[in-house]
Amino acid sequence: ISLLLKVVMELPEQLLTKLPNGRTLGEEALMPVVSYVRLIEQLHVSWRELTIKAIIPGTGGGVAKLCFDKRPFTYRINRWVELPHIMQFLLEKGISKQGLYTTFNCGIGMYLIVAAKHVEAIMARGKTADCELIDLGMVEEGPRQVIFEPENLVLPPPEG
Repeated sequence: ISLLLKVVMELPEQLLTKLPNGRTLGEEALMPVVSYVRLIEQLHVSWRELTIKAIIPGTGGGVAKLCFDKRPFTYRINRWVELPHIMQFLLEKGISKQGLYTTFNCGIGMYLIVAAKHVEAIMARGKTADCELIDLGMVEEGPRQVIFEPENLVLPPPEG
């Protein structure tokens, strides 16, 4: 949030700055987050059948947070969602793509790391829970990093 505030405080209208979608920066910044309770309930019903390796919130550390695990894995992202308006605005104001994807979740609120053989079943559980799930990519053996193919970026692991 400090990066967002740094940009916002330099604008004449600050949080009242209008975005192309007609909403203000303040409205976009305060959009409620999706609740994943129903999804987790749906997954819990089938917990013994499905291999879920990790559940990672998409906050703090941006997309790079995927490689929070200290083990040597490469997280290859080959598809992504449309960036929220506020993220597009930050890019227009000079925030680098690297900075954006290592700071903000960029439209994904939670990551499920699952066995490849269970992706379809988990996607079906998402529909049952009225939660849109997207198969973003895969985990491979390799250096600890995120390869973000949609933007041709290599994101280092979060510090700490």
